[in-house]
Amino acid sequence: MSDYCMCHIKNYWQELVTLSSQEFMQEAYIKALSYSKEALYRAEVLATHSKRCEELQIPFADIYTLSCENLAQIYQQIGEPLQAEKVLKRGILFLSYLYKQKLLRKNIFEEKMQTLSNLFC
Repeated sequence: MSDYCMCHIKNYWQELVTLSSQEFMQEAYIKALSYSKEALYRAEVLATHSKRCEELQIPFADIYTLSCENLAQIYQQIGEPLQAEKVLKRGILFLSYLYKQKLLRKNIFEEKMQTLSNLFC
């Protein structure tokens, strides 16, 4: 994937997170949910190109973890805790996959796993 595409995806992810946050603050949770789902998809695309992200200094693990956190928070807010749990489990599985494939450094893996695991409490 080209540098331009990678940077475009990151920038679009940021726009989606901003829009989701704005909608969440206005209690427009369904719109926020839609934006957050789209943001998570972009985060997954970035994470599957982790080596390229590192070269471009795109913090794909931070982006992915934040996307999972945001989506889980919205699901909690709208009274769907099982969906929130699914998102967090999916995030943990995906980070585990990246780590096992040696696409994520151990210290980053442990930090992001801790972040997502803490949301179960």
